[in-house]
Amino acid sequence: KNIVGNHTHIRIQSIVPLYTDPHTYQPKPQDAKLINKADIVIVNGWGFEGWLDKFIIASDFKGTLITATDNLIRRQQQIQENNHTIDPHAWQSIPHVIGYVTNIAKALSAHYPNSAAVFQKNAKDYIERLQQLDEELTRLFNSISKEKRYVVTTHDAFWYFGEHYNIKFLSPIGTDTDQEPSAQDIKTLINFIKQHNVRGIFIENLSNAKQIQKISQETGVEISGTLYADGLSDEKHNAATYIDMMRYNAHLIYNKLTNGNV
Repeated sequence: KNIVGNHTHIRIQSIVPLYTDPHTYQPKPQDAKLINKADIVIVNGWGFEGWLDKFIIASDFKGTLITATDNLIRRQQQIQENNHTIDPHAWQSIPHVIGYVTNIAKALSAHYPNSAAVFQKNAKDYIERLQQLDEELTRLFNSISKEKRYVVTTHDAFWYFGEHYNIKFLSPIGTDTDQEPSAQDIKTLINFIKQHNVRGIFIENLSNAKQIQKISQETGVEISGTLYADGLSDEKHNAATYIDMMRYNAHLIYNKLTNGNV
């Protein structure tokens, strides 16, 4: 929306509704109709929308497919010997999202050449806002002492955030919310929390909180609040836009890790 701006001839619609987990979303018949009529479908890629590839084929989509993560540096995890999976949560890094904006603006400009100058100008303006936010959050986290930089979340969605701001994120399950941790995984995480005096334990807005609640009870560390990992909020809440989400998450984490003392 920031790239398209006020172009009335372009309608933007999300397939996955608010407050719905994109990892496990079950597409509906009306979604097939929406995709079939679309000129462009924009996806995150890297396996995030695992259900979408076959659904696009089944929908007989004839338009342009844009993958927002094209040419970005990705994190690979070894889940078994000789078996790797890609962490798709690249939007948790502002530099990666600047790459998203660049990729989307380029593709839209090619598809709608008469509006290319507007798209490029809007993208440039939005990137400047993202860079300003990144500088703000970098200053924020640089003020935290290293021994306090540990955060526990519901699933492994914040690695890119942590890599960029030098925060260690831990979770009982991996990058896909459709997983169950082993008893040993839970035990290891609980021991780590106790040994390192971890203060920040968070649930997520779209994930089951059962495991985090169990960890909180076992460690005696209260749940610190709710982070937005895989989706935004409505306009009545704190994360209605990407910039709002990043700022909200960052300040919630910062306030819990510091308790007023950096």
